[in-house]
Amino acid sequence: MFPNSHTEQLLSLSTCHVPQAELSVLNDAIRHRAANGIVRDTATLLIVDEQVPHLPQDKVPFLIDLALLASRTGHTWLNLDRDVPPLLTLPQFDWENPRSHDNVTLAYLALGASQAKEFSQAVDALEEGELGFIGRVTEFAPILDMAWRVLDKTDVPYEGVFAYDIAEPVGRWLVKQYLIRDEFPRPFLVYQHALSLMGVNERMAEGF
Repeated sequence: MFPNSHTEQLLSLSTCHVPQAELSVLNDAIRHRAANGIVRDTATLLIVDEQVPHLPQDKVPFLIDLALLASRTGHTWLNLDRDVPPLLTLPQFDWENPRSHDNVTLAYLALGASQAKEFSQAVDALEEGELGFIGRVTEFAPILDMAWRVLDKTDVPYEGVFAYDIAEPVGRWLVKQYLIRDEFPRPFLVYQHALSLMGVNERMAEGF
């Protein structure tokens, strides 16, 4: 069942790009034959061809983003390996010291969304009321905090104020994105958009 290097493309990424709980869900699914893949001591291999729609989206959103990335870049297998170096352009989860969101990030995301001129239209489209819409927007706060912490690992100079110059504009952007897509963007796109606002313009793949 191992991928044939001559006929199948393998995308290898660090396990830090998914939450530990999501990888546990995937490993259990593979062991119980609910997903096609291989579980090893240091890595998990998932067959992504036609597999993405069958993953439980509410339980493994970040894993689905990686599977989509693999599929859209022409790979048949996704290899999550703890020995693979992490990539700047993908969110990184600290399994040893998980962090919650910063309340300032949450507040300015909400502020940006509520001040968007399309806010009322987006609220009506979602049909969960203003509080429901703001709640969905602020779910992205941990992603923005992750992107902010990544700046410490780059040589990109940034002199802006995170709350005013990143979190608030992303809140407005999420309102527009919801109306364009009729759904909120994938977490990785939000992460990459935040990086671009900071001047980090590398992208792994288009299409998210």
